[in-house]
Amino acid sequence: MNRLQLIFYIFCVFFSASADFDTEHEELRRVRDCLPHCTFNHSLITSETIKYFPNMNKCEYFCALLVINSSTDLTERELTDLFKDMNLLYGSLKIHDTNLKSLSFIPKNPNRSFGYGCTSSGLSITNNSQLTNIDVISNFLFYNVVNRRFQCSFRVEGNEKLNASYLCDWWKITEIINPVVERNLEDCKCRGDLITETNIHTYRDCTSLNGGLRLINFTFSENLSALSNVQYIRGDVDIQMTNFQNLSFLAELYSISSVNMEFTEKALMHIANNFKMKRLGFPKLHDLIDKMYGDYTINLQNLHPDFCLTFDEMAGFLNRRIKLQNLHARYCADVYNETESQNTDVCKFQKLSTLKENCTSLFGDVVVDANDGRFLYKLFYVGTIFGSLKIQYSKIEGLFFLSNLVTIANLDGRNLRIFREIGEFSASRPAVLIRSNKFLTQAVLPALENVISVGNETIVLYDNEALFENNDKCLLFRLTYNARLPINNQDCGKAQNLSSRLEISASKTFRPSNLRVFRGTNL
Repeated sequence: MNRLQLIFYIFCVFFSASADFDTEHEELRRVRDCLPHCTFNHSLITSETIKYFPNMNKCEYFCALLVINSSTDLTERELTDLFKDMNLLYGSLKIHDTNLKSLSFIPKNPNRSFGYGCTSSGLSITNNSQLTNIDVISNFLFYNVVNRRFQCSFRVEGNEKLNASYLCDWWKITEIINPVVERNLEDCKCRGDLITETNIHTYRDCTSLNGGLRLINFTFSENLSALSNVQYIRGDVDIQMTNFQNLSFLAELYSISSVNMEFTEKALMHIANNFKMKRLGFPKLHDLIDKMYGDYTINLQNLHPDFCLTFDEMAGFLNRRIKLQNLHARYCADVYNETESQNTDVCKFQKLSTLKENCTSLFGDVVVDANDGRFLYKLFYVGTIFGSLKIQYSKIEGLFFLSNLVTIANLDGRNLRIFREIGEFSASRPAVLIRSNKFLTQAVLPALENVISVGNETIVLYDNEALFENNDKCLLFRLTYNARLPINNQDCGKAQNLSSRLEISASKTFRPSNLRVFRGTNL
């Protein structure tokens, strides 16, 4: 690199850093009311720039993009004096390439947390050759002040004397999914994304896995029992190309938490291409959590042809509003036989006339047909359908008999041999089909919260000639509760005297005292 190229390179780096600083500063000012006298308009802390450092006694909070590095010519005592009255920082903090031995210059109040509202740069502590103590970080309360849909970036890297093995166990750090803690003297233990067949025995004492769980090209062996004490997984789960028949080696797993944000559709649990897997087999799994309140998305794809879900597992998905990218599964026939023998409220549906009374959950393709009017009362208590719902050729004017229906889960059961006599499930059929009901004027489903369907269509309506009085109302047809269900309304554009009175609303509805939605006991 000649001299001219070097000058050009330095200029580009400087210009880029300056642009990033300006962008992030503007971002901070846009979302926070940063008072001028409480804002540090420089980034690097030096003996020159501290002249412009705000007086913390006059500020409830402090706005700054702080950098402490090898150019910082202040002692730890001077840094302590500078930070002593700071309790709430909006911005970022980068500490890199210093000779600091600790971060004790940051105040640690035993009676309150140190508030840290981060911008996009977050917290970065890197390449500090003498650093041995960062305990003050355990007192930080992190949140993203710019975009609440994202977590703070957290990086502790390349600090060659720092034992950071305990860092991921601090409860405030555990709220951050996928913190980067690498290349220190010691890093976080129990990294679930670094498991191999040769090191898995070292996980025997782990009750929590950091960094998620990644098992790729694994062969089942007794060594997997090393994960039998794991209760919590923080991060994504990715299990592919194994010969596992199930995941029962995670016998104590209770909670999985990760981050998908509000508008992304990444699969937080990706279980695919495990061609011998017939069951999930999480006996105690209770919580599936997106820490940033987005959809917890699961992908179950290319498993054994007989892979199946129990009612408990599906109820867990429904009640936790799990989103499924792919769901190559059917319901477990043997589990239904077990359930039926225990006289629970899950009833097999063959036809409405022979259905037991007072069922709260149904298994099968529920059909309401032309001659079923006198048996509609049998559906009054139904809260869950493990199958599909079809209403056709009836004389009904409304769907009052389904006012307590909360969840529907339609799977492909085409090889469910035990139920061949009652007809096969089909992934091609929608979860809900309402067709050819000439007197239907109002379809109110006030309790419906969630529908899972493996087919391309969730709800399909057509040929209900009294339901829509004009095309505008047909096009404006919406589901107004938070089910966010796609609807294929095939009548729109075909007729001018059709009316949209179909509502799925958030209004309260009467529920019989003995109504019980099938909740399941685990996932």
